[in-house]
Amino acid sequence: MKKLVLITFLISFTIPAQDIPDLHDGIALISEYVSSDEFTKIKKNTSDLAQVDSIYSYAIRIYHNDYSEAMLALTFALVPYKEVPLKLPLFGISWDVPLPCAADSIYLPKNQNLPKKLFSDSPPGIYGDRDKLSHFFGNAFLSFNIRLFNFSEFIGIFIELFEEAFKIEGALDERDLIANELGKQFGEALQNNIHIMPSEFFRKYDEFIQLINEKE
Repeated sequence: MKKLVLITFLISFTIPAQDIPDLHDGIALISEYVSSDEFTKIKKNTSDLAQVDSIYSYAIRIYHNDYSEAMLALTFALVPYKEVPLKLPLFGISWDVPLPCAADSIYLPKNQNLPKKLFSDSPPGIYGDRDKLSHFFGNAFLSFNIRLFNFSEFIGIFIELFEEAFKIEGALDERDLIANELGKQFGEALQNNIHIMPSEFFRKYDEFIQLINEKE
């Protein structure tokens, strides 16, 4: 029954083959999908990881199997912020850097519907781990496209250090780095198997935590 509901919903969102969206339109379409009443119904019948897979599948479909463009659009569409507060501590300067996002009428309900129970220890409450989605797909996009150099790991760590130094989100977040690594592995695996799903890699989180604990 759950699969039937999901298939029916996906069919209802089919768009003409010639209408391949650009980045801005892709962000809007994915945001509309997540904010829709139909996706809200899906949330009531599936796990959060299954919801991630349905969002990913929708993005792949609207981009007609262009995995690179789909993951780039997912990276921005699933960011739960409209802007990033940037602060330069040494100079006492701060400003808000806007991020590409959908209109407020879509953006706000999209954030409310974002899957948030992504890991076994995801924080309770309305936010959970929804911010990890953009980490995951951003690194998946990088590792899928850049194969000669481990750029996704480098850029993931760089972003975390940048956030710490410039006071975007605070100290280096180990859980963000794990989300980065899981996304990197997904992007690499996708090069050889287009049938894999993001949920398969989110489920590896406990393995990373166990390895970290064994090293301590």
